[in-house]
Amino acid sequence: MAQIDLLRNPINLVYAVNCQIEDTTLRCGALFLEPMIPTPNIRLQSEETQIEIELPEELLNQQESTRAWNIELDIVGAEE
Repeated sequence: MAQIDLLRNPINLVYAVNCQIEDTTLRCGALFLEPMIPTPNIRLQSEETQIEIELPEELLNQQESTRAWNIELDIVGAEE
């Protein structure tokens, strides 16, 4: 399990704070998303790490900025 303070995607303006990477899951203390993110697969990165996550349907195409607390996201391509 890796502990990461901040993962981000500067293109889609997605920020994941206080993250833990476990086998197939990214656990985030907080997730911040800008409006109108059209695609579920988002690549997040820090200086040491780069992963791709899948956003749940309810977080896509939101009209306003969105925040989620203590959320678990699937890692794309991770095998169970």
